[in-house]
Amino acid sequence: MNNNFRRFLRKMLCCPECHSSKLKFNTHKIICLSCRSKYRFINDVPILVDTTSKKILQKELFSTSGYVMVKEYIEPKKHIPVPDLTFNIFDRKKLHKLFTHNENEDYVVLNVGGGPKREEKNVLNLNIGPFPNVDVVADAHNLPFRSDSLDSIMMAAVLEHVQNPQKVVEEAFRVLKKGGFIYAETPFLQHFHGYPDHYQNFTLIGHNFLFRKFTKIETGPTTGPFSTILILISNFFDDFIEHKYMRKILLILTCSFLYPFKYLDIFFKKNLNSYKLTTGVYFFGVK
Repeated sequence: MNNNFRRFLRKMLCCPECHSSKLKFNTHKIICLSCRSKYRFINDVPILVDTTSKKILQKELFSTSGYVMVKEYIEPKKHIPVPDLTFNIFDRKKLHKLFTHNENEDYVVLNVGGGPKREEKNVLNLNIGPFPNVDVVADAHNLPFRSDSLDSIMMAAVLEHVQNPQKVVEEAFRVLKKGGFIYAETPFLQHFHGYPDHYQNFTLIGHNFLFRKFTKIETGPTTGPFSTILILISNFFDDFIEHKYMRKILLILTCSFLYPFKYLDIFFKKNLNSYKLTTGVYFFGVK
């Protein structure tokens, strides 16, 4: 994140304890002039987590699955290439371009759950730890941003990992500007994946209900039925074969054999029943 963007970010931040925008920035800490709460920096990344959230996040990060998550963020493993069995029946790239590509240098997109990669230069990554390319550490249940301060928000594979998804969506609504876009993608028929925890999946109807305060632009399933079935088959080998090398061999062989069948989902792009057997659902809307 460049210095101009960093200075601009400071104008949007608020205290997660009292939501006051009266913040004093020092070299190593941030002080709220209203409630006197203090927040530190780690590698120049502000840690803006309220007292209650701090206890919850520490418990999650120090759990077994939390340890695996942290390790993967900090030291990405060199995976043996396994054929991708996902065939998207909607244009994800087109939706991303609608709200990430903007000529205005001050246009800010918040990526909740972002990192360790950066989507675009104007994308602000928020996560629960100071991982690579994370710009703000915070709890999505209590975003440290002023109301009506952000231009767009995206959260992909996030809502299944939070305890109160409705509160997270309400926070997104609060900090988003009028006319700002929101994009969310959440699992439906996916296996359990604690990262660090996994609380729920959503049907299309349930997912849309979460975002009822927003005006819907586009919504639907992310994949067709063939991708869903193929991925669940591969999950079986990944989850239930205990021997490490045997698991990898079977996974690669199985996925290589199943790979061509995912393209049968081409015929389900406009099928009205695809939402009933899909790996995930998405919502694209505006405030």
